[in-house]
Amino acid sequence: MKRLQGFFLGFIVSLLVFSGIPNFADSLSVVLNSINLRVNGINVTGINEDMYLENGTSIPYSINYNGNIYLPLKKISELLNQTVTWDATTKTAIIGDNDTLNNQSQSITDNSRSNPAKLNQTVTYQTLNFEGKDFTLKITMTDLIRGHEAWRLMEDADPFNPLPPDDMELILAKFKVDVIDATVVDTQYGLWDFDFTLVSTDGKDYNYYTAKSPEPQLESKLYKGASNEGWVVFGVNKDDPNPLIVFSKNYDGTGGKWFYGY
Repeated sequence: MKRLQGFFLGFIVSLLVFSGIPNFADSLSVVLNSINLRVNGINVTGINEDMYLENGTSIPYSINYNGNIYLPLKKISELLNQTVTWDATTKTAIIGDNDTLNNQSQSITDNSRSNPAKLNQTVTYQTLNFEGKDFTLKITMTDLIRGHEAWRLMEDADPFNPLPPDDMELILAKFKVDVIDATVVDTQYGLWDFDFTLVSTDGKDYNYYTAKSPEPQLESKLYKGASNEGWVVFGVNKDDPNPLIVFSKNYDGTGGKWFYGY
């Protein structure tokens, strides 16, 4: 899923709040409880007011660090009628129902450049391989990361991955491709990173970004009934707000299956 970087940074800070705010405040220049907070028209807390845990311990309700305000994720989610759970195995904070995202996955039939698929929407694609053999694919974008976190994953994948130019940053998109039918059962479909193209907001193709993508790798050969999920890496201009990703468009720009790249 697209990462709510600031929101989860707030969660990290809230963990520090619950586990040792004095040491944290001593080591960084922060201001505690510097805001009034209203949620859905209700006054929650005021300046200089602490919040209280179930055991009666008082802790700061807000942290102002470098002009950014961080709040405890658990408390704010409760005020918005959402539950928060922590999956220690995957180190994932889960807001609301853990199955909600899966339940939202749906097919989109009228896919086009003007109606791209959203995260976790599935498109069906019929295509011929180079030998003229027919395949039916289901394609779903399951995650999208841009900017600093994308570069961090690329650096972890290979320290020698090239940095993008100063005016560009990276987008990582994770796609799941299922081969649901094939006219020749014992023929494989070849899946490649360069099947995907990033198109700028103003309609210009970006060049293929040559680098080692993080695991899992997308490139694979798949028989009918098989699937693979992996990352594709793109370079994007920092000032490009709404790029799109297209799978297997024709040479003249027609066809293909389109996805939001933001």
